[in-house]
Amino acid sequence: MVVAEKEIGLEHLLKKRDTLIIVAGSLEEFYALGEQKADFIQGYIYIQMGASVTHERLYSKIFLQLGLFIVQNQLGEIFGSRLSVGITDDYHPEPDIFFVGKDNPGKYVNDRFDGIPDLVIEIISPSTRKLDLDEKRPLYQKHRVPEVYFVDAAKKLVMIDVLEDGDYVSLSLRDGTFASRVLPGLTWEIEKMYNG
Repeated sequence: MVVAEKEIGLEHLLKKRDTLIIVAGSLEEFYALGEQKADFIQGYIYIQMGASVTHERLYSKIFLQLGLFIVQNQLGEIFGSRLSVGITDDYHPEPDIFFVGKDNPGKYVNDRFDGIPDLVIEIISPSTRKLDLDEKRPLYQKHRVPEVYFVDAAKKLVMIDVLEDGDYVSLSLRDGTFASRVLPGLTWEIEKMYNG
């Protein structure tokens, strides 16, 4: 596999903790990475290196709130950023957080979930902004993920895509509350989502 230097120069990669390496590769090479944080999108592997403190604080807070709600209400399972989702042969993302309801028809395989999650949450980092918003967001919509959040601490914004009556409704919220459509009874305080 070769680093796609036209996307991100090596000098930049070596100086930055929160980095993204893009390589051409096969699905087999992607899964050979083991537990390395990465996404597989149409013949490219997007390898993410160490996350920032801000990213991990947001991740912990959101994962804990969502996980407690899911467990207390016995709604299904929540997964973190090391399990991939086999949506199609060409698209195996590793969302930061995803929820699979107990009635979801997808199947678990040793190293992934094959199917469409009920809810996906991506925490945007400086190095993953383009990947999350330009690559992954349209693919989540194309494959009809019912509810997707993009939490952007740098812009103090949460972008939400919700599938309603066959079409997506997209919201960009800086404050207030949002009631999940997928998880009735779960209400997010938007400002707390992006304030790590």
